[in-house]
Amino acid sequence: MLFNKIKDEDFEIIKKIQSKTSYTGSEWSKLYLKSWDFFNYDNIEFAYQDDMAFIRFPLAFLDVNDFRDITYIYLPPMCEVSKAKEAIELARFQAHMDGHKFAMLGVPQEYVDLCKDMDLSITNRDDQNEYLYLTSDLIELKGKKYHSKRNHIAAFDKLYKYDFRPYTKEDRKEVERLFFSWEEAQGKDYGKEDEYFEYNAIKRSLDMAFEENVYAYVLIVDEKIIGFTLGEITPSNVGIVHIEKADVQYNGSYTKLMNMFAKTVLKDTKLINRQEDMGDEGLRQSKLSYKPIGYSMKYFLKDF
Repeated sequence: MLFNKIKDEDFEIIKKIQSKTSYTGSEWSKLYLKSWDFFNYDNIEFAYQDDMAFIRFPLAFLDVNDFRDITYIYLPPMCEVSKAKEAIELARFQAHMDGHKFAMLGVPQEYVDLCKDMDLSITNRDDQNEYLYLTSDLIELKGKKYHSKRNHIAAFDKLYKYDFRPYTKEDRKEVERLFFSWEEAQGKDYGKEDEYFEYNAIKRSLDMAFEENVYAYVLIVDEKIIGFTLGEITPSNVGIVHIEKADVQYNGSYTKLMNMFAKTVLKDTKLINRQEDMGDEGLRQSKLSYKPIGYSMKYFLKDF
């Protein structure tokens, strides 16, 4: 299997494969791979064989014990589930041929179920699992379980005259102002490594806001941007929300922003992935309040 530095045109191959799957995770998003420092996009390698696509990347920085002695991290192969075990075995063989310890990050449950006899360490971290919702639930907000969300939207509609429209390049300074206001309200410290990475990811995501299948919208009250959201629709027809920031001084702003993005942009998807909570208890409670139907599970596979 021949790995080369990834190129933008490789995502056309990925798109063809992913469109035949029901893959719900965010790992194979070009936006995700390019925006986060963790992946070090310029050094990502790509390979393609027998309708199976592979990505691996070197670890430029990580002091977590789980990654000790690991040279490359592989993403779960993009393929039909029936080929997942074959693909993981092929990736593992390649790692060993290259003289590396095998490790794969973000592996979904349906892949893991096929690999339990492969003599691998298999672990899961709750803070990495991505929350999944029925699109219809987040649009309609029906039933008792969404009573408080409907109230938030009703309060917003009563208090404010608003506009919800696509983000433009001219909005960038005001959107960045919104981010800085949000940072201060959250007590963020971009001197901390993980929060600095988040800041970089947001800036790069704004640079990519006009790429294919990426959608960015602003929520406006009194000619002021009080909410910003950015997401995409994957080739497997899953809506992924990458960024969602709002000014909480405006009553119901987050719920309104979420609902408008779902009904405007993601309405033709079946599922919405609102990503992981990263171990943040406040974020966890917020994601749970929207009543997920399940999770895109994230397992870590590696050689013993």
